[in-house]
Amino acid sequence: MPANDTPPLSLAEAATRTGVSVYTLRRWIRAGRLPAVRIGPRMIRVTVADLDALTRPVVGDGSAGSAFKVG
Repeated sequence: MPANDTPPLSLAEAATRTGVSVYTLRRWIRAGRLPAVRIGPRMIRVTVADLDALTRPVVGDGSAGSAFKVG
């Protein structure tokens, strides 16, 4: 993970930021979808940039399979 000015987040902080559970983040890390660093035996950190890249919003362009607006 590249160094930057923003400190890495704990899984609890990342879960709050993204609106998913810590267990979901652990599954994403295990699956290789979310890079993470283990600091000590139990502490795991993720960068804001990696988290934002994984959870970027879907923007629909009107094509088949794109996101659509309901309502």
